[in-house]
Amino acid sequence: MTIASMDEQETIHTAVKRGDFVALKEMISSGASVNEVDKHSFTPLHWAANVNAIEILQYLLWKNADPSLVTKNGWTPVHIAAIRGYEKCIQSLVDRGVSVSVKDKHGQTPGHLASIHGNSGSLLTLLRAGADLETVDINGWTMLHAASFHGRLGCVQVLLRWDLRIEDTDKAGNNAAHLAAMEGHLPVLQYLMSQVQTPLYILDIPNDHGETAEALAKRFLKNDVESYINKVKTEQTFHRGSEYSETLAFPAHAAAYSGDLIQLRVLIESGTVKIDERDEQGATPLHKGKLYCLTE
Repeated sequence: MTIASMDEQETIHTAVKRGDFVALKEMISSGASVNEVDKHSFTPLHWAANVNAIEILQYLLWKNADPSLVTKNGWTPVHIAAIRGYEKCIQSLVDRGVSVSVKDKHGQTPGHLASIHGNSGSLLTLLRAGADLETVDINGWTMLHAASFHGRLGCVQVLLRWDLRIEDTDKAGNNAAHLAAMEGHLPVLQYLMSQVQTPLYILDIPNDHGETAEALAKRFLKNDVESYINKVKTEQTFHRGSEYSETLAFPAHAAAYSGDLIQLRVLIESGTVKIDERDEQGATPLHKGKLYCLTE
């Protein structure tokens, strides 16, 4: 049998990936194991979480599929759903008592992975389900470190609302501002600074290598970040008006409302924001874009 024909062979995993509920039930009735592991170390439950097959996932749980089984990376189905951003899958697993703080081989929880991939809705679902806010990965990163390093503004906002601390440091002495600065995530750094009483103090804290956020921005050639920090330090003032804060919190909405399509595209393509992200009034960038069209 060739590799190609093996790939085409029907299994319980391929039925789940296709969303073929009828075939799945027939296979289980014929003796197929709901915990069978494929060559990717995925169980049917992992695949259901991966493709957002919510009805199949719930059926597999009803058939006593084990949600604690892990892949080679140490991922449970909750980890997979967090990566993909499938909130209903996460909630269904949570409703069955699945742990939302279990760590993979890198020490990352589903909350870390949701933060890395910018899935703020999934992150909020995990936090509401009792995810451990204090947990850190093998680098000493909290979820806020992960979101800041990857420039996921929506997740940063969620985590700060849940009282994660900007000044907390990882194993190298980096806080969230260090990580945002070194990766050049200006919108994230600006928002972080808008949420502290003493931004100059945070910006002047060195990591274990003696580098401040400004020094890291300079070393990694993040010129816009370096310029921003210099401006804050030179002016020694910081705007805290509600309109200014809203612009920092929802830059894509502000760009859409003002018709700045270039900035909107940059924010979305860089992963800083999601196209369907909602502000405090429940509006998406699309809603704000329509308002711009109406005012023109």
